[in-house]
Parts: sequence; structure tokens; C-alpha cells
Amino acid sequence: MKKIVFLLLSIFSSFGFAQDINFFTDVNRRLHQFKEGVFTQIYYQQTEKIFVGNEYICYVDSKGDIYIQYEDQKILFGQSYNDMHVTD
Repeated sequence: MKKIVFLLLSIFSSFGFAQDINFFTDVNRRLHQFKEGVFTQIYYQQTEKIFVGNEYICYVDSKGDIYIQYEDQKILFGQSYNDMHVTD
């Protein structure tokens, strides 16, 4: 029940901001995005780190590779990361 409430709050909170993209993981730890009113599965296994921008989702997959989901494209950004920091 707490996960459902969190999911609904995260969806409705995204309507009040400029950011029109959000993400969540399901019970099987698959990564999904909520963008422009549509739910889409991005990745099918557990992810390590996830960062969200105004128009993209950046995540580290189960192999340690960095991917960016931008405009419905999955872009390989880097392989075998050690640490990742978000800046302006």
C-alpha cells in the first residue's frame, strides 16, 4: 500500500513542476518511466544509480554501463563506471 501511495504522489507531484518525466521501479526491480502520461519500461533488471533531468533519465545498468534514456532512445554513455556525480 505504501508503494502505491508513493507512486501516485510521485506522478501527481510531477504535474506541478517543469519536469515532465519521472521514474519508478516495480516489484521485480524493472525500471519504468512516466513521460507525457505514458508508462514505458526502460530496463528489465535491477539498476544501481538513477538520475533524472528535465528531459532524460540516466541510469547504471546491472553490468555497470551508463545509459541515458532521451526522447525514447537508449544511448550508451559510458562503460564500467566507478563513480558518477551530477553537476549543473
